[in-house]
Amino acid sequence: MFFITAFTIWFLIHLYLGLRLIPPLELKKPMRWLLWAVTLTLFLLVPITASLRTIYPVPTFYNALFWTSFIAAGYILLVFPLMAAKDLACLLSKSFSALKSRFKNQGVGHPPRNPGRRYFLSNALNLGVIGVSGILSGVAMNNARALPSIKEVDVPIAGLKESLDGFRIAHITDTHISQSIHRSFMQG
Repeated sequence: MFFITAFTIWFLIHLYLGLRLIPPLELKKPMRWLLWAVTLTLFLLVPITASLRTIYPVPTFYNALFWTSFIAAGYILLVFPLMAAKDLACLLSKSFSALKSRFKNQGVGHPPRNPGRRYFLSNALNLGVIGVSGILSGVAMNNARALPSIKEVDVPIAGLKESLDGFRIAHITDTHISQSIHRSFMQG
C-alpha cells in the first residue's frame, strides 16, 4: 500500500509540473509530445530503480541508473515546491486584483490586459523556477558529496559510573550510507 500511495503522489507531482510547464510554451505537437515523454521518463526512473534493486545480482548498469534517478528525483522535489509557491503567489495576486477592482469603478481606467505580456511573464517565471532548481540541485549535490565535518565535544555527566568514563559516542546526522555514499567515502 505504501508504494501505491508513494507512486501515486510521485505521479501527481509530475502531472502537475507537466501541466504547469509544457502548455504555456505553446510548442508544436511533436515537441509537446517529446516533453511529455521526458516527464514520463522522469516519473518512471524512481519506480524502475527501486524495482531493479530487488533483483540479484544487481544489473551492471544499476549504479548509473541510480545516480540518474537520484539526481532527477532531487531536482523534481526542488521544482515542485517552487512551482507551487509561484502558482500560489499568482493566485493571491489575481485574487487581490479582483477584489481591488470590485471596490473601484469595476475596472474603469485600467489599461487592457496584454496576453503577450502574460505569456512572456509566465514563461519567464517558469524558466526562473527551473533555473533556481538547477542551481539548488548543484549546491545540494556538492554538499551531499562533501566530507562531513567532525566535531569533538566533551559532555560532562554528573554521577557517571567509572566504568563509562572515557566512553565515546558517535553521533552521525544526515549521512546515509547507500549507493551514493559508500564505505570508502565514510572511512576517508
